[in-house]
This record gives sequence, C-alpha cells and structure tokens, in this order.
Amino acid sequence: MRVVHVDPATSWRGGERQVLALAEELARQGIDGTVVASPNSPLAERAARAHVPVETVRAAGDLDPLAIARIGRIYRRHRPDVVHLHTARAHAVGGIAARLTGTRPVVVTRRLELPARGAFGRWKYRHLADHYIAISEAVESSLLTAGVPKQRVRRIPSGIPLPLPATREARSGRGRVIGTLAAFTPQKDPAAWVETVRRCAAADPDLRFVWAGEGELRGSVEVAIREAGLEGRVRLPGFLADLDSFWAEVDVFLLTSAFEALGTVLLDAMAHAVPIVATPVGGIPEVVRDGREGRLAGDPATLAAAVAELVERPEERRRLGAAGRARAEEYRLDHLARRVADLYEELAGARA
Repeated sequence: MRVVHVDPATSWRGGERQVLALAEELARQGIDGTVVASPNSPLAERAARAHVPVETVRAAGDLDPLAIARIGRIYRRHRPDVVHLHTARAHAVGGIAARLTGTRPVVVTRRLELPARGAFGRWKYRHLADHYIAISEAVESSLLTAGVPKQRVRRIPSGIPLPLPATREARSGRGRVIGTLAAFTPQKDPAAWVETVRRCAAADPDLRFVWAGEGELRGSVEVAIREAGLEGRVRLPGFLADLDSFWAEVDVFLLTSAFEALGTVLLDAMAHAVPIVATPVGGIPEVVRDGREGRLAGDPATLAAAVAELVERPEERRRLGAAGRARAEEYRLDHLARRVADLYEELAGARA
C-alpha cells in the first residue's frame, strides 16, 4: 500500500511530530509513505534525515493554485492508494488536488476541536474528504457539528513513539521546578500561565519556572515576566532539540491552554512520569483524569493551588507520575498506527 501524507506547515509542533512518527511507524508495518511538506521546513528536513521519502510544495494559502497543481502532479506520479491530509491547509489544497485528479480515498486528521469557520470551511468538511480521524472526543464533536456524518469519523488519538523513555525516580522532598513545553500562541494562553506563575512565585520563594518553546507571543510573555518581577525565577530557553534535560529537571508539568484537541505534550509528560497540572479544556480530560494522572483546574488561582499541593507532596507526585506512565502505555504509537492502517485498508478496499 502507498500513502501520500500532506502537511505544508512551516513550523515544528505536535502535529508535525505526529506526521513524521506515523509515517515512520507505518513504514515499519509495511506501508510505503511519502511526505509532502513545505520546502526547508523542519518536517521536510527531519523526514529526509529519517529516510522518509519527501516531496516539497509551498502553499501560500488555502486556495493557492500553484500548490494545488503541484500536489496534483505528485498524486499522479505516486498513484497512492490513500491520501492522508494532516492540517487545515493540507485539507484545502490537498483535498482540491485530489478532487481534480480523481485521487481517492482521502483521509483527513483533525487536530483542533474548534468548529469549521466560514462557507468554504463548511464546504471543505462536507466535500473534500472520504473519512476523518478525530484525535479526541472533543474533535469528533466539532466534526459532527460541522455536518460530517458520524459514519465518516474514526476516533484515533495521537500516539507516543517507541521506545517509551526510561522512567526516572521522582525527587524526594519539595518540588522546585515547574515546567511547560509549548509554542507561545494564543491557544496556550500565555497570560494565564504568567498569572499562575506569579501566584506560585508569590507563595513560594523557592520555586523556579521554565517554558521551552518559541512562537509569536514570546515577546509579550517576556514583557509580562519583567513587569511581574519574575526575571530571576523564569527561564525561556527557546526551542530545545534535545528534551532529555528538560524532563530531567521538571517536578510538575503545567499547561494553561485555552483550547486543546488532545495535548500530545501531556502524553510526553506522562511517559516521563511527570505529574501534570492543566486546564480541563477540549480533549485534555480524556487524557489526564483529574486526581489520577494529574490535577485539572480552570483558572490561575486554582492552577496555582494545584501546583502548590504537588510541590509539597512528593508521594503524591510519585503516585500521579506512576499512574501517568501506565496511562502512556495506552497511547503507544505502534498500536495506534495499526488502527490507522486498518482504516486505510478498509477505505481502499471499499474504493476498489
């Protein structure tokens, strides 16, 4: 079976990581894949280093005619059994290219729980895919709201590539480092993060905070940190190619998202046996169950209180971390990729 994956994003975030990990795992399971990515993008470069076949197309917009034509030529050249589109823009340009070239079936993975916007968005979801993969129940609900029939939606969450990281022993005594790994975007609600950190820092002078990542709101976060007098307490190391040191120092993982389809970084935290404090939005409660793998709280005051509790209770951090590690086993990528492959075979067989 041959699959063409399309993701023209120019950034490297959780979705792009999932595309590459899925393509690699499917190859191990005997499914040949080609990734269509933006030129010089992190996805294109990492896929090439991983020996995953890559084609490059720059998509300047959802209706970019050059991108549509180039992707159409890739379909004709590769003659895939399945086209798998991984972003909203891929859904547009890749879906139109498939429609124009008669390439089917088309699968779209939806990684946002936000509803389809505008007439084109609603039309796209009704006409430019044969089947959808929803990574969470929240995403599935948004697809059904957009008018996608339930029989055309399969819920398959994001996965954790193998091998899972070696477990580390939770530090005894008080926790001291609160960590966040995310892009600086409105989705992650940096203002709520700064306010949570401000409350934590005011209550406990020993705490230190680290947010690793990049994004368009980093500058505003730096300003807010200075205004709150937190420069000596907060580190923003930027993008980290090697995350081992990050996970090794973090006692509690904090995520203050305003909306989140699933939160693949939470899977990483659980795989590293790091207890979680997060907001109960979107698909997060499907992954992190309150009181079992972490604490869920809806505003900076209750988030800070949850952090303070875990800082003072090493045994509770150890319990939540161990439960998270066990939970992470349920998101093994090899098992989830097999479910994706089963969907491919089902759709391709029906098409034949």
